[in-house]
Amino acid sequence: MKPITIKTPVTLIALLGGGVVLTGIGTSLHRLLVPWALMIGVLLFVAGLLLALIDFFRAIAILRKPESRQRTGIILPILTALIAAAAWSIVVTVPVLFARGASQPCPFTEHFPEMPPDAQIVDSWCNSKIGMDHTCIYKVKMNDHGKISALLISNGFPRVTASEAYGISNIRYPTWWPPDGDFGITEIYLHRERDKESGFPYLNRIVRYDSKNDLYYFQWYDL
Repeated sequence: MKPITIKTPVTLIALLGGGVVLTGIGTSLHRLLVPWALMIGVLLFVAGLLLALIDFFRAIAILRKPESRQRTGIILPILTALIAAAAWSIVVTVPVLFARGASQPCPFTEHFPEMPPDAQIVDSWCNSKIGMDHTCIYKVKMNDHGKISALLISNGFPRVTASEAYGISNIRYPTWWPPDGDFGITEIYLHRERDKESGFPYLNRIVRYDSKNDLYYFQWYDL
């Protein structure tokens, strides 16, 4: 069996860390650079995971044999096993947390306390915030649009154009969410909270009114 040396955990850290960094660069730089950096980052990360799987069982096998422990020592095998286990734990845990977060009920009254208590939530969907933006969306039925419009405006939701009320575009919304440019959306209201020091809009609440179907589409998201 190939012994574990200082190169083993260093190689794991380099592959996994390089994969994460390049993947992040590939999703944030100019569009022309995204495919290259993203592809290399994913390949490095996958290679690191495969090597971590091999090295984990190799480290366990070494730790179980007295002669292997005497030849290699216990520090490097333990370190290698911990790095490999941590990498795979993250890979397994994150998708589970995403799935759980997306299935959790959305607190409409907490995100939009200004709305009347008799608002009928037709449908809702939430995406949890794990390394990405957090958003909750709702399809709502309410009566008397004139009163609702006045209520929104009086609570700091001025009417805006579609270009001003941009939402999170990298989320796969459910099929009931109206696509950008939907002609049924005739009115859009926006409430935006900014950081006092930087002025960055960290919290946004958008209300879209579908006059054709007399429905409201609420979107809450923070950055």
